[in-house]
Amino acid sequence: MENLRLLQQDYPALKIIKLEQNYRSSARILRVANQVIANNPKLFPKTLWSQYGEGEPVRIIACQNEQHEAEYAAGSIIRRRNQSGDSLNYADFAILYRSNHQARLFEEALRSAHIPYRVSGGQSFFEKAEIKDILAYLRLLANPDDDPAFLRAATTPKRGIGDATLSSLNRYAAAASCSLYAAANTAEALAQLPAAGREALRQFTALMQSYQSRAQSEPAGSLIQELLADIRYETYLLEHEEGKSGEIKWRNVQDLCAWLARKGEQDGKTLIELSQTIALMNLLDSRSKEETDTVTLSTLHASKGLEYPHVILAGCEEGLFPHADSVEEGNLDEERRLMYVGITRAKHSLTLTHCVKRRRQGGWQFPEPSRFIDEMPQADLKILGRKGGEPIVSHEEGKANLRSMLDMLNAKMGQKK
Repeated sequence: MENLRLLQQDYPALKIIKLEQNYRSSARILRVANQVIANNPKLFPKTLWSQYGEGEPVRIIACQNEQHEAEYAAGSIIRRRNQSGDSLNYADFAILYRSNHQARLFEEALRSAHIPYRVSGGQSFFEKAEIKDILAYLRLLANPDDDPAFLRAATTPKRGIGDATLSSLNRYAAAASCSLYAAANTAEALAQLPAAGREALRQFTALMQSYQSRAQSEPAGSLIQELLADIRYETYLLEHEEGKSGEIKWRNVQDLCAWLARKGEQDGKTLIELSQTIALMNLLDSRSKEETDTVTLSTLHASKGLEYPHVILAGCEEGLFPHADSVEEGNLDEERRLMYVGITRAKHSLTLTHCVKRRRQGGWQFPEPSRFIDEMPQADLKILGRKGGEPIVSHEEGKANLRSMLDMLNAKMGQKK
């Protein structure tokens, strides 16, 4: 900025040409962006405009908590696609957020709704090694013939099943045209193994058979915790990771288990049924990686230069966006520029969400909505779920609506098949 100021002094006859026409967003979205960024100091103020008409009001959604926020986002994508008669693609939607850690719940909600997505600007929660380890056990429970799941589960943590044992087992399975798991339960295949490898395989298959039996009836949440204890996975992480990495990975595993326990309780599903759902999600996920029609999950920093017809900007709360560290360090102007970036990614519709309460550091916090919302022209906003605004559906009603929309979606998929 100082260079631009000096430029005017050095060249008093400087002619300034402002590029103010926007070729992306509706008038309402641009008015919101203009009024927010006007609070930052500028040498050359600009007022963006477009010829795309007024457009929809910018929606401000107060969600009950971060889980409700994620479910609302997934439900709104399904609802808007249904209302469009499926003329909208998944690639027309983006969910943007300030920090990488916010992505996990949105991934869970999108996976539960069978919505394909890709993560930009960070690693997918379900691509983390520790999550893949635990999912391998669940996939094997759902389908004992899943060879990649067998290989990962049988060797992580290490239990004495080495390369020589697996090579011998693989040769037998190929000759007998059966899965590795089936081969590991065959006396003829076991007889070809050294005693140590044979015993290790027997213990592993016995463990999986035990949990397959129990998973038909016992609560999913408690059962998966028992499985983690039996395979000593926490100890494995803490012994094989440096510094706090093991603790962080263990917390990720616990987040996965909490999600599975919650889904098991809410949907009345056993661990076997959840495992079958996980297997389906993995299948859809592998297909979505080959497709371009996916919802984008992205940090605001990684979204610069991109555009989407419909944008959900999540976590618009004090302490999260603007981030508490930036406020404390006096970098509020940079946070406001980031909000400006997020707003102007949207072409046709923009939704900002914030939570009435959010779980942090093991307890509930009750954050205020982002100060940037108060800086927006209120006439261009449609506020839902907050004092003075229209009510939003309850968490339970939202789940019921999402289930009905999924039923319709599944019916459509069946018709296409």
